[in-house]
Amino acid sequence: MEKQKIKKRNWTELILESDTTVARELLQTYKEGNIVELGEALKINYENSISGAELELLTHLRYLMEHIILLRFSDDYKTQEQWEKICRLRSNIDDDLEWNDCLNENSIKNEWKRAFLSAKELATIFAPQASKLKKLKWFEVFEQSYHPSDYGK
Repeated sequence: MEKQKIKKRNWTELILESDTTVARELLQTYKEGNIVELGEALKINYENSISGAELELLTHLRYLMEHIILLRFSDDYKTQEQWEKICRLRSNIDDDLEWNDCLNENSIKNEWKRAFLSAKELATIFAPQASKLKKLKWFEVFEQSYHPSDYGK
């Protein structure tokens, strides 16, 4: 019986393709019996998943901070719509933490400064006085209401 030829795959590139492609190639590698390559591929796939989850969390945190900064520095943002955006972004972050076991409160704290600086830079485009803001506190980002009724609207 002829031994099946085992092909070496570029997992770093494959991981960038669709989940279906990755799953198919992982299954084929398993069928070929190449356990060493399978282990390497799973490790690369896992690390890529973590990076993607961290990037998604950073994006949600940055936009949440941007909306809060805009709300603080411009009356135009003290609206029902802005409050709903803040609620939705908080919910997205909750989902990030719930569905990605590699993320936790420390993940947020690790990205806090980078998210804040980026959010402040974006907010300054629309509200130049936001450039004076030095920091945002946890309470301001995750607990303060920002409902229009808080501002008498």
